[in-house]
Amino acid sequence: MSFLVMDAPWGREERGWNHRGRRGAARHAGHYSGRGTTASNGAYNPDVAPVERLPLAEDTPLDVEQVQVDLWRAMTPQDKMRLVSGICRAVDDAAREGLRRRFPDAGPRELFLRLAMLRLGDDLAVEAFPDAAALVGKPANVR
Repeated sequence: MSFLVMDAPWGREERGWNHRGRRGAARHAGHYSGRGTTASNGAYNPDVAPVERLPLAEDTPLDVEQVQVDLWRAMTPQDKMRLVSGICRAVDDAAREGLRRRFPDAGPRELFLRLAMLRLGDDLAVEAFPDAAALVGKPANVR
């Protein structure tokens, strides 16, 4: 599936799902310029200059990276969701393990609150969980 890039008031938007969750291109009064259409000569986006693709990672050659991108494109949405879910789970596990190592004497509730403080920041964590206030600014290995 090819995407058609168009100007929108908040930046550029691709044909497909727009910011409101609707199919189609962004067409807002006074903001749709008609740019991004196929020219009479068949050129796709004639007014958009081609840009050299920058690598996603500095330590990976572009040809190897292209193989990875092609594999991602070939994945089903379910496979992509499983992949992202697994990565999120791994990040969560790593954060919990890091807190366990930094606060070896902490109980389950303290670890939960510290994870909330890590994710949300101290102010929002205390607002959501008032008992987290006792932990704000408390260094490791001090209870």
